[in-house]
Amino acid sequence: MEFQTVSLDEIARVAGVDGKTNKAFIEDDGFPRLAYRRLNEDERKSTLEKVLLELDKDLPRSGENKSGRWDKGWGEILNRVRSGGVSEAALRPQYFTHDIIRIFGDYARVEDSSFEYDFSYVVRTLLFQRYLSDFKSIVEIGCGPGTNLVLLGQMFPGVTLVGCDWARPSQELVDIIAQNYGFRLTGKWFNMLTAEGGSDLPKGVETAFFTMHSMEQLGSNFQPFLNFILKSKPGLCLHVEPIDDLYDPGIPFDELAIRYHQKRNYLQGFLEALHKLKEKGHANIIDVRRLGFGSLFHEGYSLVVWRPC
Repeated sequence: MEFQTVSLDEIARVAGVDGKTNKAFIEDDGFPRLAYRRLNEDERKSTLEKVLLELDKDLPRSGENKSGRWDKGWGEILNRVRSGGVSEAALRPQYFTHDIIRIFGDYARVEDSSFEYDFSYVVRTLLFQRYLSDFKSIVEIGCGPGTNLVLLGQMFPGVTLVGCDWARPSQELVDIIAQNYGFRLTGKWFNMLTAEGGSDLPKGVETAFFTMHSMEQLGSNFQPFLNFILKSKPGLCLHVEPIDDLYDPGIPFDELAIRYHQKRNYLQGFLEALHKLKEKGHANIIDVRRLGFGSLFHEGYSLVVWRPC
């Protein structure tokens, strides 16, 4: 089977921003080659075996107030930055390694293992330009090593940026990024499970909140964080997270992702809670969509855009 490539227009359509954002700046910056091919019969069989073996393992579960795994992971990146300096490659999380991914309703083998990261980079860039360009301050909650903050700082010079995380190495990484690039950027400790540490964060309609693969760690314990958002009344909330409500349990491909999502105890009930807030007049839901893209075991790139009323 020959490799096929994903176009910028295709990503813009699945992200829901086609015709609503200027794509020229991504093309000028060098659009990455995103090549993939569908699996042959033997590859599909071995892939399903790998997924099922993973589902049989005793996997780490989200929803508990334990930051140790992230202290270790982001600490490794901090040591890498200390020794080799700040760069996009140095800040890149360690888990972008899959050569087989989920894309547009099926498994696929990618030409380069950076496919997932590069695809997500384009998605983030389009979403940031579409939704965040008019805010005076942007707060990323669960910012990890700070790759999104680098992109936001480059796209929106002069905007006040805050990177929050419960892992201590993250705050040092954010400070190093700020010094290296000259961004108006600070790092803050914040615990999403309890909403502790949020008292001095920017709030109000001129501030946007952003999360990516961080609310997944809350499991069903998202209410303190949701209450914090409602109290803070930001002008917009942009989430790129795994949303199990958007899978179709009647499709075997999706059913495996649901099982993995539940096994890891990723974010559950959040979308339902937002719809209840909407019914009560407390939330305006702007967009909810499944991008149809993810790593081998599940799709962590569903989009939810909303604002408190």
